[in-house]
Amino acid sequence: MRIVSWNSHFGFNQEKAQYINKYEADIYVIQECSKQDVDKLKSFKKYSIWYGDNIDSPHGIALFSDNNYLQLLEDLNKDFRYVIPFKIYGGEFSFVLFAVWTKNNDKEKNKLEYTVPTWQAINYKEYNKYLLGSVILIGDFNSNNTFKYENGTPSHNDIIYKLKEYKIESAYHKFKNIENGKESEPTLLWNYNKDSKFHIDYCFLSEDFLIENFQIESVDEWEKNKISDHCPIIIDMKRNSEIIIPTEEIIKNCDRDLLWEKYRNFYEIERKEYEKIMKPFADLEQKNKHMPLEIEEKITKALLIQEYKIAKTLPHNPHQYCLRNKWFGDTSFDEIVELMREYGYIEKFYTRYYPMFNIGEYKYWTMGYPLEVTTLINCTTIEKLSFNEFCDKVRR
Repeated sequence: MRIVSWNSHFGFNQEKAQYINKYEADIYVIQECSKQDVDKLKSFKKYSIWYGDNIDSPHGIALFSDNNYLQLLEDLNKDFRYVIPFKIYGGEFSFVLFAVWTKNNDKEKNKLEYTVPTWQAINYKEYNKYLLGSVILIGDFNSNNTFKYENGTPSHNDIIYKLKEYKIESAYHKFKNIENGKESEPTLLWNYNKDSKFHIDYCFLSEDFLIENFQIESVDEWEKNKISDHCPIIIDMKRNSEIIIPTEEIIKNCDRDLLWEKYRNFYEIERKEYEKIMKPFADLEQKNKHMPLEIEEKITKALLIQEYKIAKTLPHNPHQYCLRNKWFGDTSFDEIVELMREYGYIEKFYTRYYPMFNIGEYKYWTMGYPLEVTTLINCTTIEKLSFNEFCDKVRR
């Protein structure tokens, strides 16, 4: 996966879009562009999204992609100008991306150091669940270890060490093996002045990403084009194949989807161990264990009131599913999954073994992963039906 970040300097037009498109990125993170710019570039990429508050400028941050869905997270804090969380999904990876273009004033136009919005964001309680998971922070931070900050003001170094607590590190410094503050390649020529060169654009990655390459466009390219006083930063990455084990604190506090994305390799091992234990029980009669009537009623009531969506990706195995994050009712998702596994049975499907639970003409199941990364419950008919027959039945 390739991500390109670029401060396009007072707008992002067709010429600039064509210029940056040469990098063939999966995701473009563009700072200093307006909503009008994005609206005029509908043909640039299939998906786009913009955020700004128009308090002191029409310019904000935009994301573009052809193969990733881009979603602004509902719990963003608009006070942090601009450290904006987006959910990236549908492509090769799913993760949260904080698009950064820090401003030196707040919403009331009070002056701030450029480090303040970033520092506030990474210490914001509601963002903790994202920083513990699969996450990228990328953009124009307007800060560097060599800059001087007033007493009491968070420094760039404070930001680096706070992110390290989450095992989030600068991709440039890790890949190039360079100390912070010792950067040899600038990302900004202030007002195109070669004597005012600074390194202030960064990409910070959680430990589940493996950096394959980090490139900063050369000063020579800037001087030739003068299309922006910032240069693009280009990062190639892939998933880390190492087994990373989550701590109890992470399991308790991390966003569920990001927990799965970051610790996928670990949870695949856990799932296989679970299947080894369940395998001997797969040949037994496929019906629920005996249970108290109140338990059966609790499970039945909870499952029947959920909103289900028909899965269209496996028409040969017609089924529908409900999601943890849309669960409602008096009984929690976790409790129902635990009760289903306790009183249900094991069924083999191809080479996998699944915990099942029957209600009337239907059977329900989860994927066998540990509870903390179980995010949905599937449902199909006990009788084998075609996709069209199944759809007709559940829609009645």
